[in-house]
Amino acid sequence: MQDRTLALAGIVQAAVLVKQISSRGYCQHTEFLELIYSALNTNPNTTKDTFANWKNLAFGLKALKNILDIKHKSKDTEVIRYTMSMIHLQKEIIKRPEVINKITREIQQVKNKSHNLELDDPHIIQGLASVYTNNISNLRYKIHITGNSNNLIKLENLTNIRALLLCGIRCAFLWRQVGGSRWNLLFQRNVMLASITQILEEIEEKSLIS
Repeated sequence: MQDRTLALAGIVQAAVLVKQISSRGYCQHTEFLELIYSALNTNPNTTKDTFANWKNLAFGLKALKNILDIKHKSKDTEVIRYTMSMIHLQKEIIKRPEVINKITREIQQVKNKSHNLELDDPHIIQGLASVYTNNISNLRYKIHITGNSNNLIKLENLTNIRALLLCGIRCAFLWRQVGGSRWNLLFQRNVMLASITQILEEIEEKSLIS
């Protein structure tokens, strides 16, 4: 369950950051870079290894907890919609092996060019955004991004949003690979909430030690 929780938190984190950019014009930088790292980490040994630092997923874990916890009355419907849309797009892509192969190849090309570059280098972000545009934007199912129109006409914001959507969809692939499904969300809510709590406690313990 821990693997599913981490992967799903990655999707939710991407959704929250997309909303931040569309509404504010910027997002939390460290959490953004964590997802960029995960997209470029194409051959992780484990789900945990997909991410550079669990601490930077705490943001997504807390957002996921708010979504799943029935005691939390105020739900962010926009974040939920983006999350479910990325999961749906993964399901559409998996039916198209040629698209998967092309996405994999293009991400590897971005990775090959990223050596000696910082994760927030515009070439990397633009490269990942282009992978999304080239292979996912033209699918029948679309993710409709809402927010401040002034933010959504800026090229840098659109580039960051597309890169994040690609990262979120890659986390959705990871989530499926470790057994994630919509049935889990419906019938294993309490188990996943317990997993979130455990991971957040581990993150807190590591933070205190360091």
